Amino acid sequence: MNNNSRKRVQTIQASMVKSVESCFSESEQDGLRCLIRLTVEFDYYLKAGNPPLRKLMEQSQLRLNTNIQIKPKENELRYSTESIFWGIDSFCHVNNAYNVLVGATKSRVRWGKVSMSSLKKQFVSMFKKFTFEKNFEKKCRLLLDLFKVQIVFAGVFYD
Repeated sequence: MNNNSRKRVQTIQASMVKSVESCFSESEQDGLRCLIRLTVEFDYYLKAGNPPLRKLMEQSQLRLNTNIQIKPKENELRYSTESIFWGIDSFCHVNNAYNVLVGATKSRVRWGKVSMSSLKKQFVSMFKKFTFEKNFEKKCRLLLDLFKVQIVFAGVFYD
């Protein structure tokens, strides 16, 4: 993730956490921060892979002077899916806190046939809406739905 993405994460986190300081516990706020970071990282992964991880693997291979075949795309996918699984606890905390808010809505994700391209298309479309949404309740619903797509992605492509 580049510096622009990090700044984007911090900006979204500050805005959304400020909206729930009075009604989310500290651990729920931490969970919200986690989901935001993982979601922005996943958007970056879908668009560019994980160049820092790729570079690190290439440097390690050169340093170790080994003929072992490193498969950057497979390792980047594995890193992404394991990060998503790591965030499931945060998803559960935020989802529970969100569901008691006045103005909370049901999920808008519609599950059809699951493929890499359909998940990517659905995620990218929802992420665009997420980035422009100002209303906290709608933005949080989009964040939770985005993470659901990530969980499905991780489950389907985890090996």
